[in-house]
Amino acid sequence: MSGDEGRASGDGESGSPDADADEEAVGAVAATTVRLVAPFAATFGVFTTLHGTSSVGGGFQGGVVVAATVVLLGFALGPGVVREEFAVARLPALAAAGVVGFAAVGVGPLAFGGRLLELAAYPIPKPAVYATEVIEVAIAATVAAALVGLFFALVGDSEARRASKTPSGETPRDGATRAAGTDRDPAEEGDDA
Repeated sequence: MSGDEGRASGDGESGSPDADADEEAVGAVAATTVRLVAPFAATFGVFTTLHGTSSVGGGFQGGVVVAATVVLLGFALGPGVVREEFAVARLPALAAAGVVGFAAVGVGPLAFGGRLLELAAYPIPKPAVYATEVIEVAIAATVAAALVGLFFALVGDSEARRASKTPSGETPRDGATRAAGTDRDPAEEGDDA
């Protein structure tokens, strides 16, 4: 029976060379497609963020689109590659910068004789429009950083669990207990006292 007939009838093994080649081909197509689409999706996220004052959109929607683009890259290329490229460790700083930027725009009018959040007090043309744009960008940065951070926290947790398993299915703690000469669970040790 050929590999195609085995797969069609359900008798083929999932680890066969043909199945592995098919999975690699699908993975290559997905990765290439995502690499081509990601710049356009990220651009749309930025567009959505910046047009929040004049059309449908805003910081939250734009931040979600940008975060979805990064998450899509994580699924297609692998979370490790994306984690290295996007400096995930700096995401909390980006989220904090968004909050600080929003607060600075809100408190800034006090320096020009205005009241809190009185955006018209800024001494620039169309102050409310430009101040709102800065607020939208700050919101987008915070939302995107929070969502991407959550994604990588969840992926990192599952990767850590997978990495902590030995080939026999034990966690390193179980192996250390057996290596120490005891085959008992450490939780049972309190029963002897």
